[in-house]
Amino acid sequence: MSIIYEALKKVEKRKISPKGKGKWFFLLLFFFLFFLGILYGTRNKDKFYLKKSSSKKFSSPPEKEKKYILEGIVYDEKLPLAIINHKVLRKNDTIDEYKVTEITPSSVRLINLKEGKILSLLLE
Repeated sequence: MSIIYEALKKVEKRKISPKGKGKWFFLLLFFFLFFLGILYGTRNKDKFYLKKSSSKKFSSPPEKEKKYILEGIVYDEKLPLAIINHKVLRKNDTIDEYKVTEITPSSVRLINLKEGKILSLLLE
């Protein structure tokens, strides 16, 4: 028992610390990770930092022109009907910005109310 007690006293008197190798290893590891973080942050700056706002006004992206698919025509001289994009339309009905102006047995004519653009859909 006295041997253990004497060993504990010796340990208390002398401070046990790494001989320096461990300190340098952790110090180098810290600087390596620090510089790696700086390099990664500068390469991907757009992802991590907020950009300064510019004086330019942003316009909305150009809208894709919507496709209109003529799925069918039910032709009757008194009341012709057209099925466009799963909607049943008569003459003078509107779909988005287009107005149905004419329905024939094989085609439908639409006119854009804002731009005056004419769109003809043919039955395939």
